[in-house]
Amino acid sequence: LALDGFEAAAKSNGAWRGAGRRRHKIEHIEAIAIGDAGRFRRLDVSASFQPLHANPEPGWIGAWVANLGPERTERGFAWALVQRAGGRVVFGSDFPVVTIDPWQGLQMAVARQYVGADGKPRPPGGWIPAQRLTLEQSLAAYTLNVAAALNREGDEGSIEVGRRADFVLVDRDLAATPPLELARTKVLYTIVGGRTAYEAR
Repeated sequence: LALDGFEAAAKSNGAWRGAGRRRHKIEHIEAIAIGDAGRFRRLDVSASFQPLHANPEPGWIGAWVANLGPERTERGFAWALVQRAGGRVVFGSDFPVVTIDPWQGLQMAVARQYVGADGKPRPPGGWIPAQRLTLEQSLAAYTLNVAAALNREGDEGSIEVGRRADFVLVDRDLAATPPLELARTKVLYTIVGGRTAYEAR
């Protein structure tokens, strides 16, 4: 219905063009119709998800599954579906419902698993593993895609000459870190506009 609304508005008022064009976003997406995946790209509507809401721990996801039913559950948190259709996937936390810590969300986006009390990943193979994103895709969803959703990709979202020097230095090589250890990442320095805003003690 939200996509229908954006499409109708564009037809009625004309599409917005140029650097100042409006970019719409649907927040808190959990399950979408398969046929709507490509509409996010066509209508230039950002698909905003909260990765930690896809935590398959039974106490967390159980009520969600019970209310949606099996058919819609299989389309749950379909990050890869929207990504493959060319849509802009945007990640956030939904704080204070879940932690604002992005590393836990990054781990869920890449693994779609939780670690049980016995230290083993659950469920085996991951929950709807076809909807996992790669580390690179997940990082983009937290950074460059967010900037693009706000029409700020020319200034923010990536480390490039001419853009704001906003970045963090972390304690590990994320690309060499097993997916289920990404949540252990610690920030050593936070740089905002080229100045140190935080330094770990």
